[in-house]
Amino acid sequence: MPLALGTIIIRARSIPEGTAIWDADTVDVLNLELARARQRVKRAEISLNHAKKLLDEECGVGINLALCDRIRSEQQRVAEARKRLMKIASTASP
Repeated sequence: MPLALGTIIIRARSIPEGTAIWDADTVDVLNLELARARQRVKRAEISLNHAKKLLDEECGVGINLALCDRIRSEQQRVAEARKRLMKIASTASP
């Protein structure tokens, strides 16, 4: 069965419960996923800040309403990216 991009594989061995053994490939995949999640958060924050700066300019009511909608969606995107980062980070820490 092919794996989707971004799938994290943890190989289970006969180890006591609560103990994690990570091989080099798994650690590399987790580090890659953490880096991608950090980038996603940073890009979302940059986009949100850019939209807020545009709102400060005098563009008119129609533009401001569109920017408010964009800001709300960017805030949601930042929250989702942070949530994903925390989920991956909690998986990475044994």
